[in-house]
Amino acid sequence: MEATSNTTVKVPVQFYPPGFLDNLDKGSEGVFGLPTSEVALVLVDTWNHSDPEEGQAPPKHTQNTQDLLHNCRENGIIVIHAPNHPVVDKYSQYHSIKETVQDFWPQEQPENPPFLDWPPQDNDIYTQARKMRSGSSVPSPTPNRNERDISRFLLPLEDEYVLATHNEFRYVLWQHKIKLLLYAGGALNECMQHRDTAINILAGIDSSRTGFTIVVLDDCSYAKSTPSMSDPDMIHAMLEYFKFKITFVGNSKQISFA
Repeated sequence: MEATSNTTVKVPVQFYPPGFLDNLDKGSEGVFGLPTSEVALVLVDTWNHSDPEEGQAPPKHTQNTQDLLHNCRENGIIVIHAPNHPVVDKYSQYHSIKETVQDFWPQEQPENPPFLDWPPQDNDIYTQARKMRSGSSVPSPTPNRNERDISRFLLPLEDEYVLATHNEFRYVLWQHKIKLLLYAGGALNECMQHRDTAINILAGIDSSRTGFTIVVLDDCSYAKSTPSMSDPDMIHAMLEYFKFKITFVGNSKQISFA
């Protein structure tokens, strides 16, 4: 899984500079240029529930991701597949990296000071909140959890990572000395933000922000609609949100290798 290519990659990006919205006429642009060995492609929840019948083309964001994945593989970029359980358990790579990280860092974490353990998760309000959300759930249109898998257009190769936890994720990034992360998949308003391998844990809190630079690829990502906001509107809203200090936003078609 070690990237040995001497290829460099250029990633054009958009972002909003520090300041107040009413002082901005438009966003800013820039280009990151670095060796491909310092870049990882992180594929979050690239599910198969949008896969078409055999012989039909995949959705546009899946096709874009497939093209990008091919280019990343050809140019020595580390590929990290980050689904959740139970999907990760289907892949031997997951069990391998899980054991590697456990062997590397076997000791238990020290106990938290008492103020970090407050409030307990069984407190009455949090229990009410969980019941409120679960009681309001509707049947999912996606396949049941046992049928869910990574899209057949984006299946991991044997030498690519499949992982689930933050420790596994950070271990791989440390091992390969990764500096820039390209995020694809989704959902922009769900797991791409909140999963153990997601953006918020790396860049969502000022005081604990990591040194990774993150680029969300607008043409390789999806978002889930709400009753008041369509999929395209939600995608646009989330990408605008990311541009403010959290990440940069790029487009896979504009990435070049040399």
